[in-house]
Amino acid sequence: MKVNQKSIRDGIEDFLCPFTDMYITQGSNGGYSHQGIMANDVRGKEAGVRYPYYAPCTCKCVQIVPSYGQAMWQSTAPVRFANGRIDYATFVTAHDDSFNVKVGQIVPQGVQLGNMGTKGQATGVHCHIQVSQSKDTSWYKNQYGNNQMNHEYDLDACYFLDDTNILSGTGDWKYLKDVPVGTIENKTEFYQTNYNMHVRTGPGITSAPKKVKDLTIDGKRNATSQDLNQDAIYKKGTVFTAKEIIQNQDGSLWGHSPSGYICIQDNDMIYCTKK
Repeated sequence: MKVNQKSIRDGIEDFLCPFTDMYITQGSNGGYSHQGIMANDVRGKEAGVRYPYYAPCTCKCVQIVPSYGQAMWQSTAPVRFANGRIDYATFVTAHDDSFNVKVGQIVPQGVQLGNMGTKGQATGVHCHIQVSQSKDTSWYKNQYGNNQMNHEYDLDACYFLDDTNILSGTGDWKYLKDVPVGTIENKTEFYQTNYNMHVRTGPGITSAPKKVKDLTIDGKRNATSQDLNQDAIYKKGTVFTAKEIIQNQDGSLWGHSPSGYICIQDNDMIYCTKK
């Protein structure tokens, strides 16, 4: 992206690539310091130059580690990612030698967020960037000793590359034209969980759906299903998107979200509230 670049469609900001020139020196799961994490190290057009990078969306600083020139940012509202998912973006940038960020600082989309650098443990001038498609701010060591986030996605599933020059690195990169805003997306609704929910989300509700519910809610309610094959954990207060609402044969309501189908309400309990 370029300085002051913005992209808002249907009132939702698109999550843009923060770099004008992107030369990836270490990709996701890289053997040097990215084992087990979906992070990229990015330098600019010329090695050794501390190029600026920009806010991929309007974001707020939620954590800092000044000794590493590192900040954790979170979008102020749900954004649209390159994989089509609409959710909050929580992301980390690191190695900024000119670091002067404060917790609570809000940076509008397109405004300079920082500079590439070498602060902390860095080999060569670059920006380390790592993205979670959620409001989760967890930051912890994985089995390889590298800092990991929950709900991380590879970066080609996160940001759009409009007005970014790809100089090195591979990926299934997307541009805004590749994720059009159509009639289905116009119906996107936001729901918030009322409980700590451990749900099973499967391949979808068929024309003859079977009755399925949460496995546990606050440890009190249990049900089973033999046909569903994915687990998803939603804490109380989690916001998710539903592109359509489907009524099951038993009368229960289900939201079609990017991760599958989630029960919103059945005959005796409301699991999620429209936001």
